[in-house]
Amino acid sequence: MPEHYVFISFGLICVTSPTFGAVISSKIGDSMKGGYHSKNALPLCFWVLFASFWVGMLLLYFSNWIIINVLLWIFLFLGAIAVPFMTGIMLNSVTQDHKAAANSIANFIYNMLGYLPAPYLYGVISEKTGGKTSKWGMIVTFLVNILTCVFIGLAILSKDEKEEKDDEFSQNLIEKCELEEEESQLSCLPP
Repeated sequence: MPEHYVFISFGLICVTSPTFGAVISSKIGDSMKGGYHSKNALPLCFWVLFASFWVGMLLLYFSNWIIINVLLWIFLFLGAIAVPFMTGIMLNSVTQDHKAAANSIANFIYNMLGYLPAPYLYGVISEKTGGKTSKWGMIVTFLVNILTCVFIGLAILSKDEKEEKDDEFSQNLIEKCELEEEESQLSCLPP
């Protein structure tokens, strides 16, 4: 494959796929009742990233240039749908005073644990496992999505437990208020 074809296709994929993913993400967020507060926001992130993982794994089995470009486009598209949702969920789960700090910490972590080490680790792993023909660098890169799915799954479970406790607290509070109201009505009745 001539290098200029690779550069042009990769450039187009890197510009169009995340852009369309972010636009679609905002449309999905706008259409969900409650937006980032919706009970479906975290599960949506989970399933989008789970699909992204499998698209990434499929990439490893093909050597056809067109199929690889299509799968890479889908992989980046799905990631661009999930990242704005995860950022929105994170920013909506902290108080107004902490939003700037939370956003700064999140971007720091994105850069230090994602964007900075990924190319280096890819290169080191590829070198150690066979050089230019090794697919292990890509495999490890795509496996990171599984960690993300695990953490989102834990967040979903944690949120469900919190909602159950909040529902139980609300029910107890309602019952207490009803009892107090009954008692106050009985004390107002003439003997």
